[in-house]
Amino acid sequence: MSENDIENIVNQRILQARKLLFEAEEIANINFFNTSINRMYYASFSIVTALLFKNGFTPKTHSGTRILLNKHFSIENKVNKDLRRFYHEIMEMREDADYEVDKEFDEATTFQYLDKTKVFIEAIEKLIHE
Repeated sequence: MSENDIENIVNQRILQARKLLFEAEEIANINFFNTSINRMYYASFSIVTALLFKNGFTPKTHSGTRILLNKHFSIENKVNKDLRRFYHEIMEMREDADYEVDKEFDEATTFQYLDKTKVFIEAIEKLIHE
């Protein structure tokens, strides 16, 4: 795969992350909080896969994405502990939102994590462009 091909895939993932973040905010504004959490996770997942792909990693699972992020980007604190913790939290929250029938996220939690997702995506995108 050429450098240009890799760059195109990374840029597509970044664009996808931005679109999903926009969806998360719009959905939260109409009080579909669990669905918004889902979109936040997938926005975060998309930006992390862009980072991993740019650095030569191709995760095969969602858990593999988290493992690769922790393994290769905690060195030299490229992705700080708070950001890595956030990614773990939003992944678990997405699983709860999608699979736990009695789990309903509230407005305060949803908007708190929306802000955290924005910070996360911005930080990872900055790292991609370094």
